Parts: sequence; structure tokens; C-alpha cells
Amino acid sequence: VGLVDTLSHLDPSAHDEVELYEALCGWARVESWVAAHKARVIAALSPNQVIKTPDSLRLADPRREVVATALNQTPRAAEAEIALSRALTESNHQTLEALHAGEISPRAARVVVEETCELNDSQAAEVERRILERAQHQTPSEVRRAARRAAQSVAPGLALEQEQTAAEGRCVSLIPSLHGMAVLEALLPAHEAQLIYNSLTEAAFAAKNTDRENARAAGT
Repeated sequence: VGLVDTLSHLDPSAHDEVELYEALCGWARVESWVAAHKARVIAALSPNQVIKTPDSLRLADPRREVVATALNQTPRAAEAEIALSRALTESNHQTLEALHAGEISPRAARVVVEETCELNDSQAAEVERRILERAQHQTPSEVRRAARRAAQSVAPGLALEQEQTAAEGRCVSLIPSLHGMAVLEALLPAHEAQLIYNSLTEAAFAAKNTDRENARAAGT
């Protein structure tokens, strides 16, 4: 609170570049502190529960609309905020503490949660222990790479299990578009996708060359 009061009374035009840099760092710490408190409130407001509506539909986050209204967000965005807040307060305790202390940014905290969401609590805590000290000096992308390496070290079989699970969800979709066109989408292992992409690209170039030759032959 004292930092907020000091920064809010600061006149940017009366300070040099170094002092403004320090002020900006201060506001970043305040932003993290606010994010930590907001996470605690959201988690308390949205306990992990499932209710049934009169039409027998299951509503996983019955207070999602309250959070969405308070934050001026869509219900989907509110669901993401609720999930993040619960993770910080229930599993990623070290990350929440670092966020509260202003040592990491809200974006970095979200990255840590995303990269540890499939670990158990003890594994997630070990990942946090390994990466959080350096995270305060890293960009979110660097934090993500560090967290991913640590997660693979802590749970070496997880990556293979994730790949196998993802492969089971492979699919192909054909989506109609305008003017007799359609969009072909496929979700499949990366190496297979690359092979198919190369083949389709080669076929597309060949078809385009054939069309040009036919057009020349027709005199158009």
C-alpha cells in the first residue's frame, strides 16, 4: 500500500529516465501483488463444485457468471480466471507467493500453472522450487521453457504419455466455405503432418502449373 501511494503521487515529468525506470518496475510489482489478491478472491468466490440445472445439465462453475460480470469478461474468459485462481491457491502455492511478493509477473505465473497442470502437487512444487528464483529475471517464454524442462525431469514419463494421449485424438475435418471452396483441417502427429503438408503443397503447385498451361493452350 505504501508503494502504491508513493507511485500514485509521482509526477513523471519531474523525473529522469533512471527514476522512471524504477517507477515502472514498482508498478509492475504492484500489478503482480494485485493479481495475487484477485486470485485469492476469485478462488474463494468460486469453490470447486458441480451442480445440476433443472434440465439436468451439469454446470461446473455455478458462479462463473458472477466472476464474468465483476471482471467485465466473457463466461469463457471467466472460466480461465477461475481455473488459474484455483490452481494458484490449491496447488501452485510457491507461484502465488512469488506473485504476491511482486517477484514474477501475472503472465509468468499463468505460464507456470499451465506447465504444471498435469503434475501432482509434489511434482508441481518441485518444478516451482527449481524455476521461480530465476523466473523473476526471465520473460514468459523463457519461464515456459524452463518449466517444461523441469517438468520433464521431475516426471520423465509424462511427455510420452501426453504424446500418446494426444495421438488418440487425431482427426480430420472438412469445413465448407464460400464459392465452392472448403477448408481441410487435420490434427495429427507433427511428423505425419509435415509429410502430408509437403505432399499437398507439391500437388498444389503441380495443379497450378497445369492450369496455367491449359490457359495458354486455350489462348486465354
